[in-house]
Amino acid sequence: ADFSLQRLLDVAAEHSLASYEALAQKALGSIGNPVMAAVTCVTTFIASCSFLGTAASLLVDVFAAFLLDVNVNDGNVAVVSSQKEVVLLVGLTLGVLPLWMSPTMGD
Repeated sequence: ADFSLQRLLDVAAEHSLASYEALAQKALGSIGNPVMAAVTCVTTFIASCSFLGTAASLLVDVFAAFLLDVNVNDGNVAVVSSQKEVVLLVGLTLGVLPLWMSPTMGD
């Protein structure tokens, strides 16, 4: 992985390219920008789904541990049903969606 990343940086420096989009366009021609946009969208979507799935289960555990005083580390404790976890996940997604739509997380 380090070797291929170093080669990618070498090629970008050799052609004075400062972005993945420009590098993809140089490598693939006119189809480079759409391909890079698709790759970026897919990887961002997968990372966001992973984050939301983890955040939803952690929020349930925090709620149960601190507010209900339930030991969530016991293997026999089912705090909420899977349907309620889905509702929490959808709510979290709707809460975070405006951040996803902004150009940067700080905007």
